[in-house]
Amino acid sequence: MLEILGLAFCFLSIFRVRELSTSFFVLSGFIFFWLYGARIRNREIGGWAFFVLRMSRLYPLHLATLLFVAGAQWIYVQTNGQPFGHGGNDTRHFALNMLFAHRWGLESGSSFNGPAWSISVEIFLYAAFFLVTRFSPLRAAPILLLVVIGLQGDSNGSNLYCLGAFFVGGLTYIVYRRALGIGWIELGLRVTLLVMWSLTMVSLATEITLNTFAPTYRLDNLFAVAFLFPLTVLYLALAETRLGSLWKSASWLGDVSYSTYLLHFPLQLVCALFLPLEIFGSPIALVSFLGVLLLLSYACHKYFEMPAQKWIRNKARTLSKSTQGSASVGKQK
Repeated sequence: MLEILGLAFCFLSIFRVRELSTSFFVLSGFIFFWLYGARIRNREIGGWAFFVLRMSRLYPLHLATLLFVAGAQWIYVQTNGQPFGHGGNDTRHFALNMLFAHRWGLESGSSFNGPAWSISVEIFLYAAFFLVTRFSPLRAAPILLLVVIGLQGDSNGSNLYCLGAFFVGGLTYIVYRRALGIGWIELGLRVTLLVMWSLTMVSLATEITLNTFAPTYRLDNLFAVAFLFPLTVLYLALAETRLGSLWKSASWLGDVSYSTYLLHFPLQLVCALFLPLEIFGSPIALVSFLGVLLLLSYACHKYFEMPAQKWIRNKARTLSKSTQGSASVGKQK
């Protein structure tokens, strides 16, 4: 179920549902605390291993889309006299993108594969996550403190606010661990979420705001990050645990969510290069775009991401063994 939610986030981000740009970090935080929290805390995964695991997952496709967009944008500028979508496509921003540093405060606006800004923020969050889980107890109080501090940041995608959203996901995982096996919690969440999502859909459809004295974006984003999405993730995680293997057949949806997210802008750029702009308002064109994107993402994950990930991890494993062997020889001498 969480895989479906992850892919839904990616699709909705294509339609620029702005609350999802930061709410996605809630799901990311939950998954990381689930997969890595205890293992890092118990010293089962060290800093180098964690670095290799994440870089082998993220960097190959990031690099490939960066190079592709750089070339395609050059062609688009030669044809149209201006860049498509994101304008900071110079040497400095290319270097920042190469280092995942294009959203660390060194940039001047969006550049190249613009949606990859969130991947840059994720790198910052990974470092914070590793330090917190390695050196502090995995309890609600310290995580809640980080949430309160983080959510003081600018809700329009600032790194501090994304940090808060990420640790909201971590706090949700701690609640999940305590809620396992308590049946009434899942039932209560089901009713609560039905009401909350119904009101949210009505609000989005009619552009109603609950507070006319503050920016509606701030209110909606804070509501989504602090309440709506954490409770949704919690409910789906509890339901998935109860249902067991029923949803394993949908795990591929989670696998392709990363490629779907990173490929949607390059695909838009290709469409802008070769297709007339008039067709972009067509519902048929939209459905066709999403279908092609999903197929392309699946092929990319299977035939590019997974082989590249395996190759990098094998090389890192060989390097690690070689280093350990050299250290052992050095001690014997």
